[in-house]
Amino acid sequence: MSKIMIDIKSTIEQIDGEEQVIEMLTEGELFEKNGSIYLMYHESEVSGMEGSRTMLKIDHDVITMTRFGGTKSKIVFEVGHPMESVYHTPYGAFDMHVETESLEHSVDVDKLKGHIDIKYQMVLEQVSSSKNHLEINIK
Repeated sequence: MSKIMIDIKSTIEQIDGEEQVIEMLTEGELFEKNGSIYLMYHESEVSGMEGSRTMLKIDHDVITMTRFGGTKSKIVFEVGHPMESVYHTPYGAFDMHVETESLEHSVDVDKLKGHIDIKYQMVLEQVSSSKNHLEINIK
């Protein structure tokens, strides 16, 4: 496991047009195991998920994001394959539907650098709907 710096930018556009941008710089770990690339980091107060840990598993055209701790979820990002899951928060559990619009990544474990770019739509409990853009830069 190698220690790295991760620059994360998450843009969330609600169905009513309201936009929220969350930017965070954090320390993380990057490693390769069984042909997959893993990126792990702790969430902070800025993301609203303080006390949670996030793991991204990169497998070719699929990225799986798993969160552990106060906020628990598992999202599989794969273009053309919508997914259903449950989003567990301190306020309760919510049914979640995610559709990946685009997914690009270029991560070099040996050089400890890379970029991940995911655009997706998320619906929580048929009540909240948003377009999301997640950009991660590994330095």
